[in-house]
Amino acid sequence: MSELNEKARISGQLDRQDELTLDEAFIRLMDSSADRAHPVVARLRELIGERGWTGWTRFEKREP
Repeated sequence: MSELNEKARISGQLDRQDELTLDEAFIRLMDSSADRAHPVVARLRELIGERGWTGWTRFEKREP
C-alpha cells in the first residue's frame, strides 16, 4: 500500500484527493469507522505509519 501511495504522490494523484473528499468531518468519520470495521485495519494503519504515511481515507506523506 505504501508503494501505491508513493506512486500516486509522484504522479500527482494524491493532490486531487480533495476534489472527491472535501469534508474533514466525513474523513474523520470514515477513518474512525475503518478502525472498528476489522481488526486488520488498525495493523495496516500502523504499518502505513511506519512507512511515513498518515490517514486512511485521505493519505498524506508525513514529514521526516
